[in-house]
Amino acid sequence: MAGLLFITAHEANHENINEALLTMRDWDDSNGGPDVFKLVADKSEIPTDEEGTPIPLDHLPENAWTGANLEDIETYCLDLKRSNDDEQKGASLFVVIDPKGPKNKDCVLASMPDGINENPGACRGRYDKVRVPWDDVYMIWCNLDIANMNFEEFVGEEEGDEQGWFMYQSIFEGDDEHRKGWERKDMKVKD
Repeated sequence: MAGLLFITAHEANHENINEALLTMRDWDDSNGGPDVFKLVADKSEIPTDEEGTPIPLDHLPENAWTGANLEDIETYCLDLKRSNDDEQKGASLFVVIDPKGPKNKDCVLASMPDGINENPGACRGRYDKVRVPWDDVYMIWCNLDIANMNFEEFVGEEEGDEQGWFMYQSIFEGDDEHRKGWERKDMKVKD
C-alpha cells in the first residue's frame, strides 16, 4: 500500500505538492520510481489503493484536511487501523505537509509506536512524530514500513516530548551511496 499523505498547509498548491511528491520517490529506480504516497483529501475516504497519487497534479483536489491539526489525523489513522488491520497496514505510518512544509521543504513523518501495531486499540492516541526533509522521507518511510529499521534509529537516544515529538538525526549524512542518483533536484514536473 502507498504511504498516506495529508496536507494541512493553507499555502499548499499543486506546484509545491508536485515538487514534494517528486522528491519523495524511490530514486534508486532508474525511471524515478513509482508514486509511493497517496494523497488523502477526504475525511470519509478509506484509502485501500496500492498505488500512490500520480504526478503531475494539474490542481489540488478539494482538501478536507487543510487547516486540520495533527491530532485529528492521528485519530483518523488510528480509526483506520482499528477498522481493519489487514487492509490498513499503511495507517501505521503517515506523512503530513503542514504549514511549514512548502517553505522548508520538509514534512512531519508519524509512526505508530513499537508494539502498538499488534494492538492499536491500546494506543494512547498519539504517534511518534519527527520533522524530516523531503529528500529523506522515502528512505525513512521505506525502512520503517518494512520494519528494516525502527523509529529510534532516526531520532537517536533522545526521548520524545509528551506529545510524541522527536528531533530528527539523519543517518544519511555523508552517505554517498544514499545520495547517489539525487540529481532529481534538477528535474521539473511538466505542467
